[in-house]
Amino acid sequence: MGMKASGALVAASRWYAKLADEHATSRDRQLWQAWLDASPEHREAWRQLESINQQFSEISPDIGLATLGLPSPSRRRAIKQLAGIAAIGILGAYGWRAQPWQELLADYDTGIGERRELVLEDGTRLVLNTDTTINIEYSAEHRVVQLLQGELLIETGHADPQNRPFSVHTRYGRITALGTRYMVRDTQDFSRVSVFEGAVAIRPADGSQVRITLYPGQRVDFNDETLGPTAVARSTDSAWSKGMLVAYEMPLGDFIKELARYRRGRLQCDPAVQALRISGAFPLDDIDSVLQTLVRTLPVRVESFTRLWTTIRPV
Repeated sequence: MGMKASGALVAASRWYAKLADEHATSRDRQLWQAWLDASPEHREAWRQLESINQQFSEISPDIGLATLGLPSPSRRRAIKQLAGIAAIGILGAYGWRAQPWQELLADYDTGIGERRELVLEDGTRLVLNTDTTINIEYSAEHRVVQLLQGELLIETGHADPQNRPFSVHTRYGRITALGTRYMVRDTQDFSRVSVFEGAVAIRPADGSQVRITLYPGQRVDFNDETLGPTAVARSTDSAWSKGMLVAYEMPLGDFIKELARYRRGRLQCDPAVQALRISGAFPLDDIDSVLQTLVRTLPVRVESFTRLWTTIRPV
């Protein structure tokens, strides 16, 4: 089995978990069927996945559909079990790849262009931005949200009688809340924290004494060793939680990169127009209308090879 088949197995595992999730829709099933029919390798990967799952008496081989009738906590456990079983079959041949499997076994996630709100047992409110994956761990000693990828808006709750510390962990460090409303974004190169109320303490992951406390209106980027300079955090930076992207004299290149987070396929900006500036509030649930607004207000045009490949070019 080659590396291409390995990718098909990972995709099959994701589909398995997706169809078992409480938010799965008929559209998800149609997309799964299209994926399955698109390639013999996809069908073979699905067959292998079902074969692996049949070795475990607790799991039905019928695409995990029985889990859809379970209450939410049981359903989440079943989803993790399905994905974990798939991992058992793949790891022997390909070894552990931490990040993809962390995402498969995660507690909550969102797709591209999707947002999701959660209220935890202590009243803490989380809003997950597009393409975000998290784990939640509440114990007798602490409350931890692990941000595996994406972006979170957090409003910490005050209904925790044990006064356990609340923190968000990213690949680059730990952000501990001091009673607050704040935002955490994970990227491949750094983590970004923006504070709107209260304060947070940030400690990079390397265990050194480097740390900082952020207060309302402050933002900082950091990696596992260093903290960047403190910048300004605007309350409108969290407008995505209400379905809006707010720009203040933003370079068009940066604006398009932000929009691309909410749209499947490739959305890019020609270097010739990247420096143009744009301001305004734009709906994230209708990217096509935003692109047409750009055409009406800037000297640009939208060039689409397919719906999955769009470039903003000069007129």
